[in-house]
Amino acid sequence: MKIFLILLKHEYDGMFLPLAIIVAIMAVLQLILFGGALRGDYINAPFSHYVNSAGISSVFAVAYAGLLVLMGIRFLRNYTPAKSIYALLTLPVKRQHIYMTKLVAALFAGLVLLAAQMLLILIIFLQFRIFGQDIRNANLYLSLLEVGFLRLLFPPDVFSLIITLLSFFGSICVTFFIAAKLKSGRIISPIFLAIAWLLLMLTAFPIGHFTTPTNIFILILMITIPFAASIRGIKLFESGEVAR
Repeated sequence: MKIFLILLKHEYDGMFLPLAIIVAIMAVLQLILFGGALRGDYINAPFSHYVNSAGISSVFAVAYAGLLVLMGIRFLRNYTPAKSIYALLTLPVKRQHIYMTKLVAALFAGLVLLAAQMLLILIIFLQFRIFGQDIRNANLYLSLLEVGFLRLLFPPDVFSLIITLLSFFGSICVTFFIAAKLKSGRIISPIFLAIAWLLLMLTAFPIGHFTTPTNIFILILMITIPFAASIRGIKLFESGEVAR
């Protein structure tokens, strides 16, 4: 356990600076874009309208995609001539633990980015309360229900919360598996998996009722795919098909 925690700290430390840069750029862009939207020609527009017009969700999507790319690159860079992965494999720890430390560190980084975005929304709302044109439209709760992106960050029900967590953290599990498959020499299957997962997330975001058969089926897929990808990724790592 001690070695596992040391490896986990090592992985997260290596990810901290790029993560901090991504969060900083995301924050600056969103605050600037929202400030520009407030100076627009909208009269008595609600908070949700400004969030949509400022492109807040697009900035977050790019930031999260950048984080996923960073995770994949860090995984693949272990196989550069420096061969850092081979140094890790000499430690008295199971190969599956090495894979898991990378995955857990990435999941924590994703949580940090998600928390930063939630805090930014609250800061942006405060900015709207101070500089907005009509304080009567500063209803945060209604805005959370009106804007799909805000419902994703602040889920109004348990099912929406589960979809949010599976979307964010499932994407990280799938990204690691895709990186492992690419390193093992497979190209076609990772492409199909990436497309399938993206389509699944786009289908899952608009749903809002837990009881329908379609929603339950989507939920099962969003649980099964990341879990299966993580298990298969560990097996690829343990067999030496990746780390060779």
